[in-house]
Amino acid sequence: MGIKDMFTIRPIKKDERLEGIERILGADEEIMVSVAGKGQGKLAGIFMASGILVLTHKRVLFYYLYGKKNENYGAEDYSLDEISSINFNRHTLAGSIKIHSNNNVINVLDIPPSEDIEGFVKATNQEIEKYKQEKTQVSNNNLDVADQINKLAELRDKRILTEEEFTMQKRKLLGL
Repeated sequence: MGIKDMFTIRPIKKDERLEGIERILGADEEIMVSVAGKGQGKLAGIFMASGILVLTHKRVLFYYLYGKKNENYGAEDYSLDEISSINFNRHTLAGSIKIHSNNNVINVLDIPPSEDIEGFVKATNQEIEKYKQEKTQVSNNNLDVADQINKLAELRDKRILTEEEFTMQKRKLLGL
């Protein structure tokens, strides 16, 4: 059986498009928004698979079913920090979303007009921005902790704090 025989392109019905996705979602992940379409990316390059583009608070993934009875599944995912851009087009009969990441591009085509393409793209951009802000905040917090430890070390070196007091405060700052 050739690779083209394994992947049958047919629309996935609303009630089955997320069937089995829990096997690839993390325990702390939940689906925020999704759109159905035909994906073309590193999963094949030359053929498309019907599936669903899903946004979680950690990543965007294209989940697809294949085989004669949709008994197999695959997924292509992009963590939010890998996504460099996301674009969309809406046409009368269908729409499309293109996601550029560090290493790849995925096109999701033939998105039905009933799907909220603009909402998906807006939510994805918001999550990317939120992720960047959290990453910056964590980075700043790490600098703050390092600065505080340096100040405590100076107080210890000036004999204002004892070694035990320094160690206790340092452990608190590091969450130990």
